[in-house]
Amino acid sequence: MRDAVTELFRKTRNIHAVGLNYTKHVEEMGSRLEKEPVVFAKSPACLTSADAVHFPDSLGVIHHEAELVLRLGRDVPMGKYRNLDCVSHVFMGIDFTARHLQTRYKQNKLPWHRAKNFRHAAWVFPTEPADPNGDFTFELRVNGKPRQQGDSSRMIHSFNDILAFINRTFDLHEGDLVYTGTPAGVGPVNNGDTVRVTCPQLATDQTVTVKI
Repeated sequence: MRDAVTELFRKTRNIHAVGLNYTKHVEEMGSRLEKEPVVFAKSPACLTSADAVHFPDSLGVIHHEAELVLRLGRDVPMGKYRNLDCVSHVFMGIDFTARHLQTRYKQNKLPWHRAKNFRHAAWVFPTEPADPNGDFTFELRVNGKPRQQGDSSRMIHSFNDILAFINRTFDLHEGDLVYTGTPAGVGPVNNGDTVRVTCPQLATDQTVTVKI
């Protein structure tokens, strides 16, 4: 598996991520619904598929955000996106977020890059290639207790809309990853917690242990 992971992520130049893509998550964050996707970047240096994630102890409360993740299978020059044929894989991922840090930066109208970019902040579980045109349901549990349930059919912005929007201003490169947004239910993880993510359509049932 490690060899396969290395090969899949070897070409990852960019990680694009979408925020506020489920209505109930918009509500729980006290945000407003935007007409266009809210896109931010995560550094490939944050990427991991390890069985345990090790976070810095200086960031405060870390929240889990379960998401479907797309992997680009070929290059798409800026403005040339047409359909999902350019997607090679769909994965389950977790966008770990330093929530209190993010909130403080937002309140002070400062960039919140550091709240999304730190060691192991982008966890992803690789699977076999999957057709991105289907619907996907997924769940995240912490220590056996349900926290998040997601359904791609309930996204505000679809896979297709997200990729088309990003491609307006970026080339898409083979190996790039796109985190497509998290449903309601985000919450804290603590040292020693076991986080389990499942997606029947991807045959994913994976756990990751938190180390802080």
